[in-house]
Amino acid sequence: MRVMKWTTLATRWTEPTPAMMSMTTSLLPCPPRRPCDWWMHSWLQRTPATGSGPRADVLTPQTSAPHSKPPPHTSYVARNASHSAHSIAHISSHASHGTHCKAQRAPWSRKSPGQHAATQHLPQLATGRQMAYRWRIRIQRGCTMNDAPHSSLQPFARLTPNTVLAALEEIGLRCDGRLQALNSFENRVYLVGLEDGDSRVAKFYRPDRWDRNQLLEEHAFAHEIAAAEIPLAAPLHREALMAPDRHDSGRHENAGTATSASSRKSGLPAPGNLSTPDSPLADTLFESHGFYVAVYRRQGGRVPELDNIHQGPAMRERIGQFIARIHQVGARRGFVHRLALDVERAGWASIERVIGCPWLPPEVRHNWETLARRCCELAERRLHPSLHQPVVADFTQIRLHGDCHLGNLLWTEAHGPHFVDLDDCCSGPAMQDLWMIADAAGQQDAEADGSNAVSQAMQELLAGYELIRPFERRELALVEPLRTLRIIRHSAWLAERWEDPAFPAAFPWFGSVRYWQGQIISLQEQLAQLQAGL
Repeated sequence: MRVMKWTTLATRWTEPTPAMMSMTTSLLPCPPRRPCDWWMHSWLQRTPATGSGPRADVLTPQTSAPHSKPPPHTSYVARNASHSAHSIAHISSHASHGTHCKAQRAPWSRKSPGQHAATQHLPQLATGRQMAYRWRIRIQRGCTMNDAPHSSLQPFARLTPNTVLAALEEIGLRCDGRLQALNSFENRVYLVGLEDGDSRVAKFYRPDRWDRNQLLEEHAFAHEIAAAEIPLAAPLHREALMAPDRHDSGRHENAGTATSASSRKSGLPAPGNLSTPDSPLADTLFESHGFYVAVYRRQGGRVPELDNIHQGPAMRERIGQFIARIHQVGARRGFVHRLALDVERAGWASIERVIGCPWLPPEVRHNWETLARRCCELAERRLHPSLHQPVVADFTQIRLHGDCHLGNLLWTEAHGPHFVDLDDCCSGPAMQDLWMIADAAGQQDAEADGSNAVSQAMQELLAGYELIRPFERRELALVEPLRTLRIIRHSAWLAERWEDPAFPAAFPWFGSVRYWQGQIISLQEQLAQLQAGL
């Protein structure tokens, strides 16, 4: 009875399913666990026979040969590329028979012949035969598995899983095939498994957004913060990419040390080598397959519950202390290549980008543009008071995190906050790193009479901030201008990135009349706040 059961199973899987078809373009991260997976694993690992032409192993029907294990020094992508290509050809040879014939019931399908034939005409659901046919045509035209149509508006179209793993192995990581995409819109961030069981976080920067000097300045700032024993994710040096995780490092896993030797051992540079462009920080930024890449250690945590009436106040006070420590480091020197937070870039340029895009409906264009320009004028008077009142000094400019919101903050019960993602670090007033954390509590109760009354959440943040570093109280008037610029900049950001397929999927409401009507209401509220504060 057992023999008959296994024979029936083997007969049922004589042709590939769509699920098997998708596996031929992906990687097998772990050994199979089900009986049918063992057969599928061996089928995917067939070695193509040798042929006469450069693609004879793909274009000619082949017979399966025993699988020979590649040498251990071969990269993961190289170990699986030939097997994947042969699997596509093997599927094509099976699927080509009957592509134009009368529909028959597939041995793995429970559908009737008519139902199975009908699914082949659905444009959104490609069957295994259709996928095999498309790949066979691509191979005959000289395309490879990694080729994909892309344009300058879709810079990540060519960043396939094979490309990601090949780029990471090129810079020195030994990947085991585990690859998980993490939440990121501006860049592409992956959790990558290593052969020793550890994992790393790899960040592929969006091309043509920052140049090399700006990225190196970001890395220098991150390492300077980490060297001050502030919990922040800093990029690793090349020699520390495969170093084992220090589980016994205590509170600060990525913190630097006082001596150069211990800093190099932990993957961090010595504090004295942070200011020069030719410092060892050049080893933290890699370039591969047309992308700038940085690698980080994995950091766990959760989003802090700042709206919790019992734990929220203590959390905000503690977060304020760590933000003050980051600003202490940021006040030591200024950026040379990174941008400054100003109305020209975040306001006026964003307005021009929005009114020039086709996603602003004509019926709301005039109202939105009028409100946005008026808000920018008032925000500029707040952020740069010396332009209108020469006797009033501008606000102190320091190096900032730049995008300090709950999405870039991880909370651990043992160690408190852990900051990530300095991708938008810039120069600006200290309030830029405080107001979004205060708003996260849902207590936007600042008075509209122009006084210095602030929300309870902001008071709790400043209570912790001023324990470490003095705060210039006149910066409280910058909350509404900074919020206004972020509202305008967010619409411009969506318009700039709309050609990226990730954005229409995440923001399907962008471009609708209802969305822009909501933006108009928000700008009207901001205009009232800005006028009241003059």
